[in-house]
Amino acid sequence: MEESRLCQWSVIRSLLAILQWWGFNVTVIVMNKWIFQKLDFKFPLTVSCIHFICSAIGAYIVIKVLKLKPLITVDPEDRWRRIFPMSFVFCINIVLGNVSLRYIPVSFMQTIKSFTPATTGELQKF
Repeated sequence: MEESRLCQWSVIRSLLAILQWWGFNVTVIVMNKWIFQKLDFKFPLTVSCIHFICSAIGAYIVIKVLKLKPLITVDPEDRWRRIFPMSFVFCINIVLGNVSLRYIPVSFMQTIKSFTPATTGELQKF
């Protein structure tokens, strides 16, 4: 009985994480599109930098201040072999996504972004 309850909680947590990811993703895309269209802001790299700064501050708060997640130490070899390529691709994804928002509708952007969990999960197998 306890294993069944644990399995159900795991499924619920997974679904909540996916809904949270989706909600934040939609909010960020709509806000970025609003910034580019309504404010006629012509600097998508600046928006990307602000995105990364906010992510870093959020990670610092979660790891150091609230201590919700432990700080993970990574071997220097793994940093360059595994983490750097994924970080680089993530950064390029954010930058190109912000640049493309000036030219494509939000609905198309959401469709493309919806493939992120599947492709990220497949890349982690390597």
